[in-house]
Amino acid sequence: MRSALAAVLIVVGAVVGTWGLNHTSAAHTSRPPNPGVALDGKYEAIRTPRTFDGKPVESATPYTRVWSVRSYCPPHSERCVASITTQDPSTGEKAAMVADYRDGARISTRELPPAANCTSTVNKAPIESRAWERVVVRFAAGSWTGTVSPYGTESCTHVWEFAMTLRRVGEIDPAVTVVAPDTIPARVDTMPIAPIRGTYELTLPYLPTPDFPNPPPQEKVRQPYDTICTRNGDRCVATTSPAPGASNFPPFMLEGGAWRSVYTEPYTCHTESDEPVTNATFHWELFRSDAGPDLIKSLTGTWVLDKADPCHATSRGSVDMQRVGDRPATPDHRPGSGELTVVKYWIAAATITGAVTKS
Repeated sequence: MRSALAAVLIVVGAVVGTWGLNHTSAAHTSRPPNPGVALDGKYEAIRTPRTFDGKPVESATPYTRVWSVRSYCPPHSERCVASITTQDPSTGEKAAMVADYRDGARISTRELPPAANCTSTVNKAPIESRAWERVVVRFAAGSWTGTVSPYGTESCTHVWEFAMTLRRVGEIDPAVTVVAPDTIPARVDTMPIAPIRGTYELTLPYLPTPDFPNPPPQEKVRQPYDTICTRNGDRCVATTSPAPGASNFPPFMLEGGAWRSVYTEPYTCHTESDEPVTNATFHWELFRSDAGPDLIKSLTGTWVLDKADPCHATSRGSVDMQRVGDRPATPDHRPGSGELTVVKYWIAAATITGAVTKS
């Protein structure tokens, strides 16, 4: 059973050590020099939920985080990196992130640790899943503006949109540790594999099994996908957004040359009854079936659903995924920028005031 997101995913958890940006395999022939404007100091970050899966959020309550930022931007170099420690002022919980200067923006993409990001529609139990976050910040007309886009995977594939405002409030608190930005390794500039990007038609024909000799009709949906990677290129995810009123295919993690998604959630034993409830584990595994260095156009693979006791059973299916078109550019994608279009699980407009001019 699909799950509904029950709480805003607050990006303040422990860091898993992979922070990055999304990028294509194409190399840039030239880039502008570093910005000459520092993103340094202590900032208040105020986020207000706007929509959930495209629907407005009524009576949204904003929440505040504190950013402590140090930047390293050598003169006459395109290298410019910002080291950021985020903090929940109510609990003191901290997390770290790195934003690289690229094509006029500071960009960060990070994978977040597993957390209870949504609840089951079957029994309202919390479901633990992984999530990612992307931040894009630009300086123009004397102020910083940008977007923040956290997004979920596995059972919690839902879209939040946030409005966010950042305001510089002073210097970094001496008690807050921020990783020295000049010690952070340079980002990896190419993806480890051709990306999944565009609109794809996904077909899932269910196969007969001993537990289900008469499988239901196949499912077929169209969904947008985009691939983003951590800054060191060792982790990538093909993100997607849910199709309203239809069965949805999940995001896929790149693992050992295969695109996989494995997750467990509450599941009813019988389609005609809400009781009893067991746990079901979904296994998706896809491999590229076309060739070439560019966008992946075709993938094939398998789908397996294993239900646990008291109604142990296994369902199987074959998966076919075909690229059928491009997708509209998002506000953060500019033709020729070298950035991938990003599926917006959460989109937040940010206005950052109080920029510090580099000396």
